Amino acid sequence: ACNDQKAKFYNATEGGARINFTEELSFKECCEKLLTKEKPKFELPKSLTKNRSDKLLVKFKEKIQKDQENAKRFLDDALALKQILENILSKDFLLPLEFLEKVYQNIENFNHNLDTDEFIQDEVLRGAFAYRGKMIADVLKLHIQDKTHFITAYIKAYDEWLLY
Repeated sequence: ACNDQKAKFYNATEGGARINFTEELSFKECCEKLLTKEKPKFELPKSLTKNRSDKLLVKFKEKIQKDQENAKRFLDDALALKQILENILSKDFLLPLEFLEKVYQNIENFNHNLDTDEFIQDEVLRGAFAYRGKMIADVLKLHIQDKTHFITAYIKAYDEWLLY
């Protein structure tokens, strides 16, 4: 409608503000000109019966408890993974590739669980997941050919993300 030549915009602010491309009308004139139809009646919803209300409350409580358990499980998994990553990064020597590959697979499994869980993917953590993607992308942009060094850099990035 904004690009349509037939669209009209009215400025009824009455505060002296000038708005480009609008027709200025007083609030009263605007109401008289535009409010010509009777507003349809809105039916109030019927209140719930005690029985129905109790059932919904029980369902809600069960959902909250399930979400709390789920959040606790993810928190415990994240803390355990973080502890493992910190232990690996505290070593002054490179660990065997087979071990690092298992750690890498654990990170990928954790990622998969985060990405597919309905509770975690509720849009609240969108920024945190975007940051995780950035951290991993930064490692991928390095084009590290040696698998041991690649996984070590990946572990460092993931550990930093878990701190976030």
